[in-house]
Amino acid sequence: MPRLPRGLRKRKVRTAEGVNTVYVWRSRRNGEDVRVTLGSDYGVALAEYRRLEREGPPAPPAAPTLTLEAFSNRWLAEYAASRRIPRGRAQAAQRFRDYLWPILGQVPLSELKPADLRRLNAELETRGVGLVTRRRLLEDLRCTLRYAVEEAEVLDRSPWRRGILPTLPEAAPRPLNEMELAEVFRVAPERWKPVLRLMACTGLRWGEIRALRWEDVRESPYAHLVVSRSHDGPTKSRKVREVPLLPEAQDVLEALSRHTGPVFPWLPETASWIRRYVRRHARIKGLDFHVHRLRHTFATKWLEQSGTVETLQQVLGHSTVKLTERYGRLRPWAVAAEARRLGNNSRITGTEVGTVAKAAS
Repeated sequence: MPRLPRGLRKRKVRTAEGVNTVYVWRSRRNGEDVRVTLGSDYGVALAEYRRLEREGPPAPPAAPTLTLEAFSNRWLAEYAASRRIPRGRAQAAQRFRDYLWPILGQVPLSELKPADLRRLNAELETRGVGLVTRRRLLEDLRCTLRYAVEEAEVLDRSPWRRGILPTLPEAAPRPLNEMELAEVFRVAPERWKPVLRLMACTGLRWGEIRALRWEDVRESPYAHLVVSRSHDGPTKSRKVREVPLLPEAQDVLEALSRHTGPVFPWLPETASWIRRYVRRHARIKGLDFHVHRLRHTFATKWLEQSGTVETLQQVLGHSTVKLTERYGRLRPWAVAAEARRLGNNSRITGTEVGTVAKAAS
């Protein structure tokens, strides 16, 4: 065999069939050692060697473009998997699949502009997607872009800008009035009445009432519940709180038979069954009942009984007072009664005001 030209090397490679001889082109380009395997046929290897010496090594393959869909999948697997409960992760993934990826999924992450985010919101609004759904989607997208900048370091700056997130209109709390509450307790099956009564006098969420265990019911130093979990993980705020037991709540728990484990082990994953049952059997036409309205009812009654918003915030487990104010607000008749009380106790009546004004002139 003729002498190999400079830069062409022969190597022996052990394979399953035995030891084979392969030819390797080796060169140093731009300070880096470049090697290209040319196969075991000398003629083919020599021809390829001459081409490489003339044209140089092939350019390395370009890195695949990182699209918004690819990185949002990474955000779901890395960030959401460790910071959100399973239900929250599933909801975020569903919103991405339904609304984000069909519109912006194939846009390169580095080319994403604030105008694209505004276009996403406008297009979803045109399709009739609800305001709350659009806001939740954009909140997840904002978190994804922040993760790309601060932790993944694949972006120098987030394209998110102030004013992109749509504002939710302020909604009045929806407590049940006395007649509606009495109707709910009347038509509910006997097995469900303790559950609904306990929710109405503690303000617990549905997931928290499902996860409530008898060891969470404490009598010392005062009667209270320790709320530390929901049915699918930690509480919504990821905080442990103590909920005081009012006399009515104590009566509900004392009427139940104590045992180890959950207080209501038979509760289903969702409250859709009892919601449909109450609506179907209620005599009040159009009663819009769902179990979360019991939480609104508890908050409203707490304030009507002169409880403070700051204390109510701790009882409900809210992160901000602003959120608590959305749940509990004095009903019009309570505001009117308070105004009458202040008016009766006031020393300056309308006549006195007029007298003072006349004297001043």
